[in-house]
Amino acid sequence: MAPRSEQIQRSAWAGPPDPPVGGEAQTLEFLEEELVPRTMAVSAGELIVRKYVVSELRTVQVPVRREVVEVYRQGPAGEPVEPIGPTQPLAEATSPEVAEVIWESEAEEEVGRLPLLEEEPVVTTRLIVREEVVVRRRRHLGRRRLAEEVRREEPRLETPGS
Repeated sequence: MAPRSEQIQRSAWAGPPDPPVGGEAQTLEFLEEELVPRTMAVSAGELIVRKYVVSELRTVQVPVRREVVEVYRQGPAGEPVEPIGPTQPLAEATSPEVAEVIWESEAEEEVGRLPLLEEEPVVTTRLIVREEVVVRRRRHLGRRRLAEEVRREEPRLETPGS
């Protein structure tokens, strides 16, 4: 609500412009209040956007490779003659029993070593943008109806003695 004065401020009598021909004239001004709409920014609240972390268990399939040992004898032309042992995965091929079957050697004989490799799955994490939240302020133009009492001056003619 706009501040208002207790009393309508009266301006001084306006001086007569030029006296009209045939007599003297005075002009009186009558004042009136008018509504002057304006706006004022006030707090209407606030929006708080917080981030929080949610943990969940996710499972992924990772293809891994490993080397398998095959040991067999072959003839002079390169054709396989007979296998020496069953095909062994890496974990079993390093056991002492299989090592004896694969490489039976004596101290003065030549020893061959064949390194076997296996892939081991490793999981790491990295940050990626999953989504974005856009918070935008838009100005909405609306209308409100305000009512305020206004005052005005009106003339009242009186004659002495009435």
